[in-house]
Amino acid sequence: MLRLHGVLARGPLVVGLLEDEPAGVIQTRNAGVAEFEASLEWPPGWDTRVAVLPLLPAVDDSKVRASLRESTDSEVTMVRGTLAGLDEEDLSAALDELLRTVVSVAGVREAALRTRVARPARAYAPEPGAVQGLALRLWRGGVRVRFGPSWSPTPEGAKDGEDRENAEDTGRADVTLGCRGARKEMLRALGVDHGHQSG
Repeated sequence: MLRLHGVLARGPLVVGLLEDEPAGVIQTRNAGVAEFEASLEWPPGWDTRVAVLPLLPAVDDSKVRASLRESTDSEVTMVRGTLAGLDEEDLSAALDELLRTVVSVAGVREAALRTRVARPARAYAPEPGAVQGLALRLWRGGVRVRFGPSWSPTPEGAKDGEDRENAEDTGRADVTLGCRGARKEMLRALGVDHGHQSG
């Protein structure tokens, strides 16, 4: 992560570089992520060849992206993976629907169910001033700036808007910038020496 001084009046602007996003794209929203795991233990004699994944609800790919996989041994089926959403409400709704469906499948098929959900990153939209400040710095550095959402979470977890003044202390990004294939060029445009970046 980079700390850029002289961009915001409140202090340094903390920028997270995303290697998987196109260079020069400032993210106007970063996805939140939910990690999901369900273990269905079948009753003795149950036909475990019945797949669980086809029974799960489809998600709207424009709002939430799901990456789930299933594995089965003789007695237990595991479903695990991640959901990513650009909006917390959409992500929470998709996760709730997934959990309801798995509970229903377990109940109908008389399986013992264990689930685990973790939320390592929340959906995040940066302050307009942070986006504008970064865009101006890049533009002055000769970069053609573009804007768009990212399915990648904000580095170090998403800030929830309550801790903006402490971004430098927490190591969380105020805004993210794509740098795929052009990291050195982005750093140069931002006026950052490779030896002076943090994180």
